[in-house]
Amino acid sequence: MRFILYCFLTFITIAVYAQPETKIKTVFGPEDIVLDNISGKNDRIIISCAKYKGQYHVDGTIQFYYPHEEATEATTFKMKKDIAANIRPHGIAIAEVNGKAMLYVISHENKGENEKILVFKIQKSRLVKVDEFNQEEIPEIIHPNDLYVTDEGMLYYSNYPKSMTNFILKKKNGNIGYINTKTRESGVLIDKLPFPNGVIVVENDLYYTDTALGNLYKAPLVNAITPKTPEIFGKVKSGDNISLYNNKLIVASHPKPARFLFYMLFNMRSPSQVTSFDIEGKEAPHTLYDKSQKSISGSSTALIYKNDLYISQVKQKFILKRKLK
Repeated sequence: MRFILYCFLTFITIAVYAQPETKIKTVFGPEDIVLDNISGKNDRIIISCAKYKGQYHVDGTIQFYYPHEEATEATTFKMKKDIAANIRPHGIAIAEVNGKAMLYVISHENKGENEKILVFKIQKSRLVKVDEFNQEEIPEIIHPNDLYVTDEGMLYYSNYPKSMTNFILKKKNGNIGYINTKTRESGVLIDKLPFPNGVIVVENDLYYTDTALGNLYKAPLVNAITPKTPEIFGKVKSGDNISLYNNKLIVASHPKPARFLFYMLFNMRSPSQVTSFDIEGKEAPHTLYDKSQKSISGSSTALIYKNDLYISQVKQKFILKRKLK
């Protein structure tokens, strides 16, 4: 009887977790991914790729992948040589501003001594730089992590000093900043945060994760630069980037924070998790990728496209494509 029960539980476990998976090869660690459904006739995933040495970005590029082609390797965007030589991408965002598909890229250049947000016009296989926001012009920029841009050109980004002590000691010297990309007005939207990370705006609500506090927050916007007091929307241990699928927030996270620190410093394995949160609050949070699974380590972003879950991470040279149930 015990043997029958064991076989039954094993079957259930396999049925729940053993979904078809594909590893899509990238050049460097694919830290962030966004869905591009505005720049061409075929949807694709744009990938921010960075090579780490310790805590620093020492190389990087931007790639793309067409899901309909079912390829096993991403393609690198072309860009001017001087830009390609210096770009150290982190968070990326896509928006259609004034009818044009634009890509916004956080770039940690010169080992983080030169922090920028680069703006590119997206072409089929080329990125054309059209603008940038740097620390000299935007004094609020410290060390940006993730960003989101509305179709009206409002850019929101998470921001904190580049130090692991923020993560460990929960020092409240981070913030959510904003830049009006049309007028170039800038400022701090929400201040005194330990480790703000993923950020997204859905209608008139801004959501962000705080990796140190283990919360997903919601801050209704009175207007583009005036939020109401943030409230906890959900619990997510060491939450990272956020994407949107229908009315669900898709949040990648690091469920073992200490292991993630060792992953960043010594390349040790760190469990990954992806959770969906219903914006309307009609459904309980749902685990899409469980921390017990071992196909990918250090999950940083997840998005859903046509019943497939795509998960990116910080150091290994692939994104994981996984069929949803």
